[in-house]
Amino acid sequence: MTDQDRLQFEMACSGCISGTLAEWPALNAAFRTHGIELHHSTFATTLSQISRLLLEVDAIASPRFKAIGQEFLRRMELGEFDAN
Repeated sequence: MTDQDRLQFEMACSGCISGTLAEWPALNAAFRTHGIELHHSTFATTLSQISRLLLEVDAIASPRFKAIGQEFLRRMELGEFDAN
């Protein structure tokens, strides 16, 4: 995800947009970059929800999150966590 896409999604999540997708061409371009084709009359509330999901997915896919997961699995293999 580019910084520009992230900015568009963060603005949508924080309520900085209103109206419909037709009024937000940069946000529409960011959605399209991520394979999401929405009708131009999609309301801001829906755009906000979709943006939030995209940001969450991006966070989960981040290298830092992956590293945390790998460290957790390593510690499990070492028996540092009780299975019960």
